[in-house]
Amino acid sequence: MSEMSRKWEQLPVLPDSPDVVYLIPESVPVELTHRGLPLDEIEDLLLKSAAYRQVARILCPRRADVSCRCTLSLLLIDPTRPG
Repeated sequence: MSEMSRKWEQLPVLPDSPDVVYLIPESVPVELTHRGLPLDEIEDLLLKSAAYRQVARILCPRRADVSCRCTLSLLLIDPTRPG
């Protein structure tokens, strides 16, 4: 099958009418029930958890405060003065 997929130009064209027709019986409507984890609720509670607060420092580090001292010292440097 995978070999045929590489040579798709050589595959025959499908006919307009099917060779075999399979009848599928009608069924009653199905009710879907979600039995998984409540992901929205977990996401909301995650931000309040102690574990998230501990890991948040690593996963989302805060930017360091930028001090004006660096900028001022760069402005005080005279580019015409050697050394």
